Amino acid sequence: MENTIIALKQKQEHYFVNKKIVIIKIYESVHLVKIRFENTDICTIVDISALSDAPDFTNTISLRLLEDKKIWS
Repeated sequence: MENTIIALKQKQEHYFVNKKIVIIKIYESVHLVKIRFENTDICTIVDISALSDAPDFTNTISLRLLEDKKIWS
């Protein structure tokens, strides 16, 4: 994990899924990163392993689609 933190500090471009981000702060002890989406004021905290150095355009399905379904009971 230490290598990941060093790489985060050295690289210029980072992505959260397919959005380019700016790293605001690294919380090394809990492996979290405070990020801001580029060209916005939106900030959030995510796990370090969720970041990449290239955008990820993999198709996904939101779990919110299952909210109204009664399959969980």
